[in-house]
Amino acid sequence: MALTMPLTIYVSYPRPEEFYTWCLRAQSRIQELHINAHDCRRGNGGRQLIKLLTSMSADRLEHCTLDLPNIHCIMSPDMAVPMLPLFSGGGSCLRSLYLASLPFIPANRFPRLVRFAICNMPHHSTRTKLWNLEDLRKFL
Repeated sequence: MALTMPLTIYVSYPRPEEFYTWCLRAQSRIQELHINAHDCRRGNGGRQLIKLLTSMSADRLEHCTLDLPNIHCIMSPDMAVPMLPLFSGGGSCLRSLYLASLPFIPANRFPRLVRFAICNMPHHSTRTKLWNLEDLRKFL
């Protein structure tokens, strides 16, 4: 029973290895994921975070908050795109999504999404190509 209970996760600054490994093991149970990583430039925590967000399945994920200022500073060139697939292209149960300070928007569709908020988006970046209104139209 305990291994199937839904999880709600709030993280202020993810710890690189232990946190990501644990999230990948528990990914099928995560119902809410709220990440506030204001200092993701130190170490490789930011790279690990992007890897987690793009590779984890989101089979049960219903609510997600991503507040990741400065993430564009550590994104590798292959991830420096205006639209990035999240959650291995999944996320069919996602109902609310809050994005703050991200240089990209999701490339995948979320058919059950009823609440979507974006704020504090970067205005310019020398390392990444930022999303534009056409990308937002594609997402919506």
